[in-house]
Amino acid sequence: MDHISMISISVGLNLSSDALHSLQWLQQQTDMGSSWSSGEENPADTIYQEIIEDLCDKLRHSNKELNSELKRNLQTITGEIKKMHYITGELEKTTVGRLGESAERIAAVLCLDSAQFTLGGSFALIAKKAAAGVKSAESNITTMVCHLTVIYNTIKELQLYSVQDEEILNIMRSVNMERIVKAVKLHEQLKVTTPTLLPALDDYSINVRNERNAETIKSKTLTWIPLMSKTAAQFQKTLNEIKHTKKN
Repeated sequence: MDHISMISISVGLNLSSDALHSLQWLQQQTDMGSSWSSGEENPADTIYQEIIEDLCDKLRHSNKELNSELKRNLQTITGEIKKMHYITGELEKTTVGRLGESAERIAAVLCLDSAQFTLGGSFALIAKKAAAGVKSAESNITTMVCHLTVIYNTIKELQLYSVQDEEILNIMRSVNMERIVKAVKLHEQLKVTTPTLLPALDDYSINVRNERNAETIKSKTLTWIPLMSKTAAQFQKTLNEIKHTKKN
């Protein structure tokens, strides 16, 4: 790549202030027709290398952060998704007469002590705990997708240059770019469903906390079960794509 193209492509990159100032100066010199003899070091070479180093540092850091997030939170997210599936499955199949038994089983899975609450109070507590799980899963997945977005964009930039760093080349080879695109698209869908589910759970917990009629509780519960089931499925699909963004 010639240095003029390099300068134009680099606009908007998150480079160090020194690198940006050097690029601006180099562009000014080029516009004025400045040239360097064969015995002089061309400043463009230095800037070119600095751009590559900045991009390599960014990729290295984002890749490390993503791996750390996966190691630290993958099991947590998987656990929250399983709980969402369990809640929806249990409440879809239960009858009004066995609603109390379902509340006990769900409370046990969520590690809640609902014995001291009424039937409505138990389900209000379950809804609050479920909402907390959704928020946790959403936050962790969003963090991972942010790292993946940086990794994707940085690799796209590095593909414009001649990269010699073997560690960076290995990272670039290990990333499945198509899977990142899919993960980002699925995450966009989550950004639509979760903001709908969370208020529904909050409203439900308020409306049933003092309710004692099992039929009314069952009816109100069924208003958010399909949305939670859909959200859980979207979480799982997104997480599957995230896990497969690495080829090895």
